[in-house]
Amino acid sequence: MEDSLKHVLLFGSGSYDYHTPTNNSNYVPVYESRNSLSPLSTFASDDYYSLLEDNEGLWEEIFSENSTLDIGIGRLPIKSVEEAGIVVDKIIQYDLEKKAVGSWRKKILFVADDGDFNVHNSQANQLASEIDIFHPQFDTRKIYLDAFPQETKSFGQLSPETTKALKKEIDKGVLIANFTGHGSEHVWMQELVLDEETVDDWRNSLNHPLFITATCEFGRHDDPNQNSTGTAILTQTKNGAIGLVTSSRPVSSATNFNLNRAFYESLFDRPNGKHKDLGTIFRDTKNNSINGISNRNFSLLGDPSMHLALPEIEVVIEDISTESGSDTLKAFSKVIAIGSILENGNMVTSYNGVVELTLYDKEKSTQTLGDENPPFNYTEWSNAVFRGQAKIQNGNFQIEFILPEDIIPIVGNGKISAYAIDENGDNDATGSVENILVGGVEAMPEIETNVPSIELFMGDDTFIEGGIVSSTTQLVAHFEDESGMNIASTNALNQMTLILDDTLTFTINDYYVAEADNFRKGELTYPLENLEPGMHTITVNAWDVYNNQGTARIQFQVSDSDGLQIENFINYPNPFSTSTTVEFQHNRAGDDLDVMLTFSILPDKQRVNISSQSYQVHTGSH
Repeated sequence: MEDSLKHVLLFGSGSYDYHTPTNNSNYVPVYESRNSLSPLSTFASDDYYSLLEDNEGLWEEIFSENSTLDIGIGRLPIKSVEEAGIVVDKIIQYDLEKKAVGSWRKKILFVADDGDFNVHNSQANQLASEIDIFHPQFDTRKIYLDAFPQETKSFGQLSPETTKALKKEIDKGVLIANFTGHGSEHVWMQELVLDEETVDDWRNSLNHPLFITATCEFGRHDDPNQNSTGTAILTQTKNGAIGLVTSSRPVSSATNFNLNRAFYESLFDRPNGKHKDLGTIFRDTKNNSINGISNRNFSLLGDPSMHLALPEIEVVIEDISTESGSDTLKAFSKVIAIGSILENGNMVTSYNGVVELTLYDKEKSTQTLGDENPPFNYTEWSNAVFRGQAKIQNGNFQIEFILPEDIIPIVGNGKISAYAIDENGDNDATGSVENILVGGVEAMPEIETNVPSIELFMGDDTFIEGGIVSSTTQLVAHFEDESGMNIASTNALNQMTLILDDTLTFTINDYYVAEADNFRKGELTYPLENLEPGMHTITVNAWDVYNNQGTARIQFQVSDSDGLQIENFINYPNPFSTSTTVEFQHNRAGDDLDVMLTFSILPDKQRVNISSQSYQVHTGSH
């Protein structure tokens, strides 16, 4: 029946302690297992609220117990009015904020622990591979601990590089972040790759992922005396998660994997051609992974009625050709791709917007370092050789570009990944092509020797050389070249780099996007954090597809405080009779600020205040 109960949201944290009075009377009860002595046999579960059939409710703690969930059940483990406001605001923004759209909605991140005979790598890689094979319109990302160097300390090992890689992916945005490995109420992995302190460094206010944590206790939400990092991720102001599928007690690797796999089977199941809401996905996940009491520990910390930001319609690449007529995309090939937007197999002729296409060279084979176990081999789509946009008109689009010299010569299957958004920011689409051949070199390529033109700005493109910025800002770079830019990662010597103060080097290929319908122009925005006060320089090196090098340099000043700072305030003409231009510099590019100007009117020096509505101001002239 359509009007029957579908989901229940429990609005408040739980508590295992029903005897000790607390100062907070807003705890929403959670079912506690009878067993409290054997850790792997204990659980705190909200599933009990979902047992609505006759003869259900005893919920015995035996292997043969197989009661199923009848509704979706979720919990927001908030402990205060302030936390409630934070989480509710994030859910509303997730659903309505048009600035939050982007290709992050088709990315799924898999993070794996090391050790244990590579079981965590193996399980994460199997889940990722199944998505790559059966749902290639989504892009998987992989962060395996053993692929990064570790530092030995007196108390054990740390891996700052893994933490940096995780922050980069979270900040850029992923739909789902999936962790497999050892954990606790407060950390991922013995190497402390994620804890509450690292979460505080995230900057993902417009792209909140759903976290799936196939680990022990990370989402514990029934201890009145402490908060787990899982709940902290959910209640973090602006940043963090939109929800978690997570555990509240110790769990086993086999149970984790079975539930994890059942989640993706339910996620991609689309009855009537539409993705299911989160509560239905979670209900089906639990019902399809029953193993006695083993999966009772997993809870949905989130709103069961919400939908994940999964694109509902399809980008289809209908034709890929080269100017030379070759069926293989080669170095220096001029490529033309033609496509359209489909819904249920029919072209959406009313669709107008922009599509972003990323062409990947062959899958890259990678081997972990073998820190605790033998090296683990895996592949990933990580070598993008073109990323650019095209305008969509009446459901159709066409894009052209030239492939760089630095593709891998051996011919093999590449991949095109596509993401589209309509002009209103309401309706997005995703798609892919995997059967394209990439490799080799065009027989008689045109040779071009002009260097790329590069313009640099801080904050936004109104920045004035030597101006002020805050300690957290961004580099904006505009590129132009008659053949287009090289973003391939094959040749370490020819990658786009940002050099801070002639000492710190960052690779920035992943941030570049060519302009819509013009592969000769493009730009990137690269975030910078924790800059020291004082003068700094940034140098950007980049190569075009023929490996002609371009270089640009910019100087800027980081203010002593991240509070609003205004410099070089002038207006002209002054005095004035009808109009004047006001210019000033400040260090808060991109923030929404209110501006109030006070003018003195001669001869009696009467003061007049002029204020603006809140709007996004820029760095330079206003």
